[in-house]
Amino acid sequence: MTETTASGKNGLTLQIEDFIIVWLDATINRDDNNRLLKRQFLLQISSNCIQTFVDQHEYIEYIRQNINEHIFLIVSGSLGKNVVPLVHNLSQVIQIYVFCAVKGPHKSWSESFTKIRGIFIDENPLMACLKNDLKMYSSTLAPISIGYTNERSLQDIDKEQVNFLWFQLLIEVIYRLSQTPIAKKQMIEQCRENYVDNSSQLRMIEDFYEKYTADSTINWYTTDCFIYRLLNRAFRTQNIDIIFNYHYFLTDLFRQLTTLYQDQFGEKIGKLTAYRRQPMNAQELEILKTHIGRLMSINTFFSTSTACSVAVDFSGNGELQSMGIESVIFEIDIDLTVQRRPFARIDKFSDHQDENEILFAIGSIFRIEQVELFTDNIWLVQLILTNEVKKRNRRFVSIFYATYW
Repeated sequence: MTETTASGKNGLTLQIEDFIIVWLDATINRDDNNRLLKRQFLLQISSNCIQTFVDQHEYIEYIRQNINEHIFLIVSGSLGKNVVPLVHNLSQVIQIYVFCAVKGPHKSWSESFTKIRGIFIDENPLMACLKNDLKMYSSTLAPISIGYTNERSLQDIDKEQVNFLWFQLLIEVIYRLSQTPIAKKQMIEQCRENYVDNSSQLRMIEDFYEKYTADSTINWYTTDCFIYRLLNRAFRTQNIDIIFNYHYFLTDLFRQLTTLYQDQFGEKIGKLTAYRRQPMNAQELEILKTHIGRLMSINTFFSTSTACSVAVDFSGNGELQSMGIESVIFEIDIDLTVQRRPFARIDKFSDHQDENEILFAIGSIFRIEQVELFTDNIWLVQLILTNEVKKRNRRFVSIFYATYW
């Protein structure tokens, strides 16, 4: 096996991406073309997520052990016929790509497996298809937590709802931590360590170190690079150590967003509606359907558009159902007179200025109003932005201390 993920100082592999590409080909380290192709994948996908194998038993064992990951498989045609039946039904396996010299011999056996995305004889269509699938699938991984209803007593909340409130308090603590040169240095060192074998991301890290300023935070966060990926992975896994290690950047991001919010909406009245394409697996969608009236938090910074057409165009229209993913659009109603965590238009910071983009702060709270079919293949989740949690946090802290201390 050849590993391309980063290794920490303790010698352990650090999985810092939301997915892993696991590639099996007996000739991958012997064939010059395959070695070149592997480098091209690393450059184009710009991540630390590729694991390559020449031995099918090691390949299968690795996949079976990583039950909590999201795995995309590339397999040669000659080995795929034997390997795919053994891993196809594993929940961690999302999609499979057969890469071979000739399609013909593999058409018949591959048709039995719904997770096989296609048979590819050329690297360019393979990379294009894989990159698009990774981008679409990554968008399904926004960390969402469900809170309580107004009617429920704080003394009666369960573990899920304690976690909901706990994360809200964690964000408040992070925003109050001191920003020091040491904090910035520790953050940069962590970034370098995570991408130690990735030259393209290391160059971006050095660029960040030399040029970063507090008013460039949104530019950096909305760029598909190391800082965006590391933070989203940390938020999705709720890795407190990593989240705290990036408080220097997070504080700047929150402050810049707050300044924009005050400039754009501070004195405005009326309402605003924003839309977000949010593909979800069927189980997550079912949870929303059964929690109408409950509060919901999206535990990362996340982008929306004031144009419904943008969300619809990028919703997938049912294209991800082979991965068990439903096309979903969040429709968010905002009362501009109510104070809450900040949000702001960030068109001037974006490469896509025609998308009317609005960025919401991490931990924004919404009430789930309705879940219904929008079209035959797209679900609509109607949400209302609220500030109900803030006034409950103080009561929660007193009850928590009285109960556990």
